[in-house]
Amino acid sequence: MAYFDDEPPNRPGVWVPIQTRTFQNPRSGKVRSTPDGWPITVWIRVL
Repeated sequence: MAYFDDEPPNRPGVWVPIQTRTFQNPRSGKVRSTPDGWPITVWIRVL
């Protein structure tokens, strides 16, 4: 699971933020770039 937000999701588990400029559309599987090349924060649950 991954969430795009400035704050960690309000869900159980340990969440790690990753700064990225590309992300994958979960429905189509296409890799997209962020507008203007700005990095976004993606939260990934590790535990």
